[in-house]
Amino acid sequence: MMGRRRRKSWRADLSCQEMEALAAAVWQSHRHWLAEGYELTRRSGAWWRRNGSLTLRLVYRRRLDGVSMTVVLRGIRVQEEAA
Repeated sequence: MMGRRRRKSWRADLSCQEMEALAAAVWQSHRHWLAEGYELTRRSGAWWRRNGSLTLRLVYRRRLDGVSMTVVLRGIRVQEEAA
């Protein structure tokens, strides 16, 4: 009897600061939403795709009235900088 194959986690391990920097680099409206009083929440995340691209989920929440907004960006290509 064969067991179920374990799924690989493709979630990118990014700190809050790295997520903020990535969001600012790939989405022009990031700074606008921060200026409107929204905060990037811990529910935001990044996942690697098999083709090497990155999918980014940005979840913003405004504490003033509890309004939240989710943005999903797919197909982000990340280039590593030379050391």
